[in-house]
Amino acid sequence: MKAKCAGLAVLFLVACGGHAQTAKESRLNVAQFGLVKTSCVWYPGQVRFLDDDHLVISAPVAYSCDKSNRGKATDTQITVIDLQGHQLAGIRRANVVEMVAGPVGYVTVCTGDRIELLSRDLQIAASIEIGAKGVSGHCYFRNRLSPSRTSMAITGPGKAQFRLYQGSSKEPVAELWTSKGQSIAAVAEDGFLVCEQKSTRCEVVGPAGTVRSFPLPGFGYYIVGLLTPERLLVADYAGKHLFAETSAGDKVAVGDVAKIRPPFIDSRSAEMSAVEPRRILYRVDGCLLGDYDDCYGVVFRRFAVFDSETSTLVFRHSYAQGADLKISPNGRVVMEQSGPEIHLFRLP
Repeated sequence: MKAKCAGLAVLFLVACGGHAQTAKESRLNVAQFGLVKTSCVWYPGQVRFLDDDHLVISAPVAYSCDKSNRGKATDTQITVIDLQGHQLAGIRRANVVEMVAGPVGYVTVCTGDRIELLSRDLQIAASIEIGAKGVSGHCYFRNRLSPSRTSMAITGPGKAQFRLYQGSSKEPVAELWTSKGQSIAAVAEDGFLVCEQKSTRCEVVGPAGTVRSFPLPGFGYYIVGLLTPERLLVADYAGKHLFAETSAGDKVAVGDVAKIRPPFIDSRSAEMSAVEPRRILYRVDGCLLGDYDDCYGVVFRRFAVFDSETSTLVFRHSYAQGADLKISPNGRVVMEQSGPEIHLFRLP
């Protein structure tokens, strides 16, 4: 089956340095693969980059928007398509709790008691036990992929236990048990970034112990991930700063986010490409006048892509309300997904 794709359009935008940037935009409608437009805030349907040239779609076959269904196994259609909308593989699974992007070339499916890595043809490449079904946190994947998308951290089966896997390997390359007050802020290629409020440090802990450490970002700041092995990417909740921080605490700006933020911010997020020098996708929404709950002016939704090596703005654009934004592993494509509607921005 083939999705219909609108004709290509060329967008011209002006970057910080005043030089014109171009990006080709294409549109796909993937409703035929089961994805729907819904106001259900916990609807599990989503689209993720499998690799630079393919997307994977997770669409529940039938889903009742009831809070009691959140986090439960769902009958799900999983489909792999290319960036032109052509279907390459499809499978129906009755036990999908969550589907997320895995290491490049794989999709990660959590069934509640197992993590399965599916290859591009949606065959099971690895199946890893994570503990009893319904245990809180076992299907939690935030910040669990390494920057290059080669390694992935999996929770369990023990309490406060984490295991690091590379690619589709069935055996972990590192294990970690966290203590009270510790949290995993990100995953490195060679270990876990463990932060502790008491020591005010974040340490990369590998199989042989602590590899390197960084200062814990202060109040109002959060860690996006490891920009390089020796630098953290850090942002602030106020949307004014995006910078790289070294182990010595030195800070280097990697993007002027203040120029794209509205006066009143409601939410913001950032993610990185897998390829170095990494490109950073930064998203922000808010209000130009008043506050977000009582907005008198235009509601502001914009994303930008920055080159982390030169700190220059590569591309920026507005996005639709409620849309999900993702950047391809090579940093050359931004996907804006709103229900079954997908916009692809091919960047220079």
